[in-house]
Amino acid sequence: ADTEVEVCTLPGHSGGVYSVAFSSDGKRAVSGSEDMLVKIWDADTEVEVCTLPGHSGGVYSVAFSSDGKRAVSGSEDMLVKIWDADTEVEV
Repeated sequence: ADTEVEVCTLPGHSGGVYSVAFSSDGKRAVSGSEDMLVKIWDADTEVEVCTLPGHSGGVYSVAFSSDGKRAVSGSEDMLVKIWDADTEVEV
């Protein structure tokens, strides 16, 4: 039987969302969008933790490091950026 149930909706991007990933502990999610932004979300409270601007093109790929301390994003601007997920600063 199909039991797929939406747990929550995380609004906040102003364009299509191209990539989403969970941290290894499942406590946070990271998303990348055509609005050129990377966002980190608290998966428990369903609240946006931060917005990471810096790309000049849509963000097509995002991921967390295995320890969850860093996020990485890849964009059509031909850049890969590594972010400190706690301080919200590009590394």
